[in-house]
Amino acid sequence: MTKFSTAMTASLLALAVGLAAAGPCPAEDLAHSAPFLGMGVGPRALAMGGAYVGVADDVTAGYWNPAGLMQIDWIEATFMYSDMDLDRKYNYFAYGHHLDFGAVAISWINSGTDDIKIYNPDGTADGTDNWNDNALLLSYGTGLGGFYVGGTAKILCSKMGDQDDTGFGVDAAVRFVPSSKLAVGIILQDIGTQYWGETVPSTVRVGVALKSADEDFLIAADIDKKGDEDIRFHLGAEFQFAYVPGNYAALRAGLVSSESQEDNVALSFGAGLWVGSVSLDYAYLPEKQEFMNSSHRIALTGRF
Repeated sequence: MTKFSTAMTASLLALAVGLAAAGPCPAEDLAHSAPFLGMGVGPRALAMGGAYVGVADDVTAGYWNPAGLMQIDWIEATFMYSDMDLDRKYNYFAYGHHLDFGAVAISWINSGTDDIKIYNPDGTADGTDNWNDNALLLSYGTGLGGFYVGGTAKILCSKMGDQDDTGFGVDAAVRFVPSSKLAVGIILQDIGTQYWGETVPSTVRVGVALKSADEDFLIAADIDKKGDEDIRFHLGAEFQFAYVPGNYAALRAGLVSSESQEDNVALSFGAGLWVGSVSLDYAYLPEKQEFMNSSHRIALTGRF
């Protein structure tokens, strides 16, 4: 690594740590506004404990770090389905395209709960209703010589019974790749995002990804800070191997510092399977509350 690369990497890390310590959050912000925006996307990233800001080399970069969209070869599309109990749903679709002037992506996140019981003031039942949150993400990334920048504009829509709301927000990110084995990423999410009349607290995330000499093993680490919440730590690893020539499989695991007071860390794991230009990925995720049990994410991705 050159002296310039070393200095640039150190500068980015120092900037990210400073931003995390500052934790931008006006006093009137709510710590849990639009929580579905912080649930993460893509089984690969989630199986690695959400340590993905530095990795971000596929179409899910539109969420994790739009500067990473430049790693898309040409066209990439993915759909993620979540298996969750208590009538909850959380699904995701993204399409990315590498163009002459950069890379663009459009993503859709849908979250909600069906059959919510409604009660009258006197406690009698009054039927059921559904809650739905949707986010449309429009992302762009560009760069040259190992330094990339990107941004995402968000349109948020929510509906609960006869009430609805629309919000808007922006993410900004950078990614520095001094070599094929090392990448550093920083993203500031939800800059001025408004939802249901409240300001969604901004989140700053910094991530580092390091590959082995043969690039079969990947380890990644992130830190993030949302509003005035505590700093969280993410650690993930991935091992790829060829099960037949030209086709690959991957095993993944991750740790994230837990928001629960009962546990210090939460463990996630998953796997991936490539068949030509198509891959199938799976992630197992623990829930924050024990009564919710665990949840599963599965995604099908095509690259062209």
